[in-house]
Parts: sequence; structure tokens; C-alpha cells
Amino acid sequence: MTPEETARHIYQAAVPILKIMSLGGRRWLRNDKEKRNRTGPWLQATYEVLDPFAWGAKSPCIYFIAGDDGLIRYTGISRNGAKHRWRESPAIDAETLMLLPKKELHHSQCWQHIEQEYLRNPSIKFEVRCITAPLLLPVLEQLGPPLSGFVPLAEDHEGFVAALERWLCNNQSLDLVPWNKSMTKPRSDAKPQQTSSALLPVVSLSPPSQFVSSNVRQETKGEALNPIQINSDGFLTELWAVNNEKIQVFPHLKSKRNVADKGLEITLTGKKEDYHLVNLEQFLTHIAKGHFEEVGRVRMKPNGGGQSNGFAVRKSMMSQTLLAEIERRRKR
Repeated sequence: MTPEETARHIYQAAVPILKIMSLGGRRWLRNDKEKRNRTGPWLQATYEVLDPFAWGAKSPCIYFIAGDDGLIRYTGISRNGAKHRWRESPAIDAETLMLLPKKELHHSQCWQHIEQEYLRNPSIKFEVRCITAPLLLPVLEQLGPPLSGFVPLAEDHEGFVAALERWLCNNQSLDLVPWNKSMTKPRSDAKPQQTSSALLPVVSLSPPSQFVSSNVRQETKGEALNPIQINSDGFLTELWAVNNEKIQVFPHLKSKRNVADKGLEITLTGKKEDYHLVNLEQFLTHIAKGHFEEVGRVRMKPNGGGQSNGFAVRKSMMSQTLLAEIERRRKR
């Protein structure tokens, strides 16, 4: 049984506690001045509490969030129960700072990823499940080695679920807990740039006939400047994935025979023979229009160099700056 199959078996044994059906509404901030900068602004969730008792139980547990495509995106633990992590927070409107009439659901590590996936695929739904140590014990016993090796820890409920979390993160892949960062041993030299838009050079998009954007401002009257650019090494660091070696990879400029300009190499069908070059403007437009929601892929490789492979855009991570740019394009 592969790690992905093992994780799916455990997920099926866990208790469904929340279903996130959509995002929208006005952006909100947590009503806490000291922590406001770390908690927003976020989109509001439309969600259903599937099991209030399991959600509110104050006992150590391991929890998972999966999409309706079956992919388990993230796993975490809580010594005080799932509601301590998937909490409803007092909220204020991000623009008016007026108190909102209801608390808003939030998870500090997952919410940015949830928003990114929702903007790429507005029909996606997520389900959160959790399982406590006593319920987890027979599951791991049934699975056998290596996870049954954690059984001696079962009396230490927190240590028991933590051991499983570490195992899952150590086996991270594009198809297993890709949102997790802790305990996954990422390469320090491949960390993507996740700076705010205020710190990024503001550049205009190149004309469609060119693939590399210029560092010179060329603003068209009435058209907002695009903060997304390809860096001097030819990488788009606002979007990334993690390869099978657990190294972060990024879209990069490529050249083809008899093509004068370089571009990002994509396929909208998933077929190898359909790979072709596009400029940055075309790539962002494809994302905004949802052309990558099914099987579309883009060639990526490590920032320090290495093999270039195709990665599904819908499973990739986006910076807040890119997320905002895609949202802006969809609204215009």
C-alpha cells in the first residue's frame, strides 16, 4: 500500500466534521488588533458543520482536509480538539472595520491555499475530518507495519497522533498533504519568494508578441499595472509545486527550435504532444479563465537548475500577489 493509499484509508476512518462549500462575500479580518496583520484579509466561507460533537471534542486528534477530487491537502494535530484549529473567529469588515454579524471559519495554515484553489476552480468543495487516538488505534493496528509500530505510543494520545502526522509529512508528495510545510524537510535554497506586492518591482506586461516582460513601466491608459513578473533568472516564483524529491519547482522560460522568443511551456490537454510556449500575459489569462482546472500543466524545475517536468497548475501553490492578480482579472 502506498503512502497515499494508507492516508486515504485513515481519512475514510476519520469523522467528517466540516464541509466548505464555497468562498465569497466581503473580505474580513480577525477582530484582534494585535494579530490582525497575521489573520487576513480573508474571503468568507459558506460551510456546514457535519458533526458538532466531534468538532468540539476537547481531546488530542489528527485532522485532514481533502477536496472533492479525493486529494488530501493537509494534515495537522491538536491537543485540544479540531475546533481549536478550525475555529470560528470574531470578524470585522476589512474595509470598513465594522463588526460582522457572525463569526468566520478559519484555519491559519490552510486558508490561503483554500482561497487559491477556489479562485482556480470555484466549484471545488473541501471536507475536514478528524480522528482521536482511541479511534485511530485499531485503524493503525489493521494497517500493519510501518504504522502499527506507533501502537506502543497509544496511551500517550498526543504523542500517538503526532507520530502519524510526522509520518504523513515525511511522505509528502504532490498527491499527499502538499500544503504541509513543517516536518517535510524542504530545501532551504529553493524557498520561493513570498513578498508583498509593495516590495515587488511593478512592471507592465509585454505585448503578446514577446514572452519576457520588461522592467520599464509602460502603462496603458486606464489599465492597471501587473505586479507579476519573471525574474532575471527566467523563473516565475509566484507559483510553485513540490516534486517527488520534495524540492520546490517553478515555471521557467524555455526556448524551442525555430521560435525566436522564450516562453513558459504549457499544455491545456495534459498531452505531451500539445506542449507549446506562451508569454506571461497568456499564462495568467489561462489561469484566470480556468483553463488549467482539469488537466492543464506547466513545465517547472528547481530554481537552482535541474530537470524540467510538467506539473498540474490546479495543484500548485500561488503567492498572495498572484492570487490577487488572478482575482482582479476575473472581475474585470
